[in-house]
Amino acid sequence: MIREHTTQIYNEPGKMVMLNAYNGKTDIVFCFSADQEIPYDCRNEQQRAITIQHVNSMGWRVPELLEEVKQTSSFYFDKLCQMKMPSWTKGRVALVDDAGYCASPAAGMGGSLAIGGAAALADALEKSDGDVTLAFQAYDESFRPFIEDVQAQAAMMVNFLILQTEEAIRARYDQ
Repeated sequence: MIREHTTQIYNEPGKMVMLNAYNGKTDIVFCFSADQEIPYDCRNEQQRAITIQHVNSMGWRVPELLEEVKQTSSFYFDKLCQMKMPSWTKGRVALVDDAGYCASPAAGMGGSLAIGGAAALADALEKSDGDVTLAFQAYDESFRPFIEDVQAQAAMMVNFLILQTEEAIRARYDQ
């Protein structure tokens, strides 16, 4: 579809298509924003129909790409969201990674946040001399600023990729 080791992005207001070629294949990524939550059943083909409905009016290569999407057996659909919790702990239970602070797939840091969070929690537990309450407080205080920064950067990336106006799209490409 495109040259190996390249990425192409096409935007229309509130919508984005990305082609990413690597390892002899090309991923087709459709993103769109919606004013309200879109209900769907994750156990059927409804997600494919939702995607097609939201992007089928787009120009560029979208009709060709939608034909690929209709034929593929490796279709994946999800929303880009973030998990923001006021506390990652309760009692003697602590959450790490997506369970407590998913930055969103747009961050590209799922594994890193899991390892970093586990390490921050382990450090806090080691330094607390058995006081779980103190350890959990230290875990939150030491790691939350980093998570908030990663989540803010992920939100900026989504806003950068899925621009809402023609003016914003033109301005991005004029830079």
